[in-house]
This record gives sequence, C-alpha cells and structure tokens, in this order.
Amino acid sequence: LPAGGVAAARLCTLGVGGYARVRKQFKVPIASMEGVQEKLANIGAITFQVSAAQAMFNAVLANGEKPPVLSAIMKHECTELGRIATNEGMDVVGGAGISLGPSNFLAPCYVNTPVSITVEGANALTRSLIIFGQGLTRSHPHLLHLIKAIQDGDNMDGFNSELKSVIAHAVTNLGRSVSRGLAVQFQFKGSDVSAY
Repeated sequence: LPAGGVAAARLCTLGVGGYARVRKQFKVPIASMEGVQEKLANIGAITFQVSAAQAMFNAVLANGEKPPVLSAIMKHECTELGRIATNEGMDVVGGAGISLGPSNFLAPCYVNTPVSITVEGANALTRSLIIFGQGLTRSHPHLLHLIKAIQDGDNMDGFNSELKSVIAHAVTNLGRSVSRGLAVQFQFKGSDVSAY
C-alpha cells in the first residue's frame, strides 16, 4: 500500500507535469500559470517526501528489521499523501481527468485511491489504534512489561510490580513537570525584572 501511494505521487509528477507543459490555455502552456505551478509544486514536494520515506523504509527492511509501528506510519502517510497528489493532479488536468478512455492516465489512480486508504484498516483506524496504541506500548518504559505480566495469567506479583512502576513513572513525570514549570516562572532573563 505505501508503494501504491509512492506510485500515485510519481505518476502525478511525471504525467501531470508533462501534461501541464503540453496543454495550452489562451495560447500559453498551463504550466506557466501560477495556480497550476502551485499544484505542481505540491505534487513535487509530496513525491519527494514519499520517495525518501520509501528509501528509508527499504533500508530498515534490508537490515532485517520488522517494525510494526513504522509500517503503520508508512501505510498511513504514503496513502494519504498519494491521495493529496492525485487530487492535485486532477485539479490540473481538469476535464481530461474525468473523461474515461485509453488516453486518461490519471482516472484509474483516482478511482483506486480510496481502496488503498480503506484496505487493511481505514487510515483513521490505523492512526488511532495502531500508530498511537502500538507506539505508546513500545515507547513507554513499563507498559509493555505490564501487558506481558497480564498475559502470563496468574502472575499477580509481576503485575503488581509493573503497576507500581507505571504509577511511579507517572508521579515522577508529574513532579518534574510542575517543578520545571514553576522554575521557569521565577527565572529572570536579562535586566528587565518588571516583565515578571
């Protein structure tokens, strides 16, 4: 699915960019019009982003890693950016993008975009459950251990120990937040004491 988003962005960059140079309105190529240039710049920036993300993720996979959260982020971001690039491309090609036929290079991409966004969980579901849920579980210093203690079944000692660690971590973060917030309020910056 991320590769589909990358392909959509690249298709828009090459196809829509070329179309804008060839298509003329008022005897001027539409690529020289500022509104069209804005759309082409957005498409080019998106293509650069998703191509860089694809290269980075391919390197991660080549190292033998299997990151679930990064994979979900790639699915979410590449399909969303592919949708934006496709919509920007449709804005540029206009009626030529709506008229179906063998010469229409963008309509199949436009039709398939919603499929890539909803397959394997809609992007809203991917974002809220997988990215945030898995990201929180994996990045928290004690939460994954707490979940493993729950999965062990009758391991009350392990559960209680991990629960104490989670609570202690939360209290420590709260104390640090309050103390640092108060410390910033009473620091004098420069000679202007009246500002505080």
